[in-house]
Amino acid sequence: MWKKLKYIKEYLEYINEKITIGKVDLELAKELWIHAGHPGWAFKEICEEVDEELSVSIYDGDKAIGVYLLGTKGINDKVREMDKRTVDQIIKEDISKYENKKGIQGVHLSILPEYRKKGLGRKLITYPYSLDFDYIWGMHSDFLENKSDWTKRRRVVIEISDYLRQDTRNDGFYTLGDIK
Repeated sequence: MWKKLKYIKEYLEYINEKITIGKVDLELAKELWIHAGHPGWAFKEICEEVDEELSVSIYDGDKAIGVYLLGTKGINDKVREMDKRTVDQIIKEDISKYENKKGIQGVHLSILPEYRKKGLGRKLITYPYSLDFDYIWGMHSDFLENKSDWTKRRRVVIEISDYLRQDTRNDGFYTLGDIK
């Protein structure tokens, strides 16, 4: 047991010394986007919602090992953009109370596979809470099968189904978490 505690202590010291958050690496973001199973052509589309000044990468020394792409569009703005003719929405919570609040959108979060399960994603997840926003929200695809991960820190406010395209890759949910 003492050996394990010593290892954990040494690892935490390494993380505090070598792991930093800095300027976003969009090339890595695209690589991770495609690796997650998203179509490559869609990366350009999501980048339209990304604020490069707010978005960050996590680094091990000089090597970018993860990304968190962030945008400043509010959740109500995104819902208004959805094509009601093709997308079925199941509203789980009244989000109108967020209309005049400042929201940040978590667009894409990912870490290189060899760096996962080491607590590094948590560093990225907590980053937006250091910024001046009232809430954080995100859209998530069901095919990624990570709903339980997102609902640890946020709540599901909308479930969506793109029933006209009959493409379940477009099915998913929106989560929202209060910052202030």
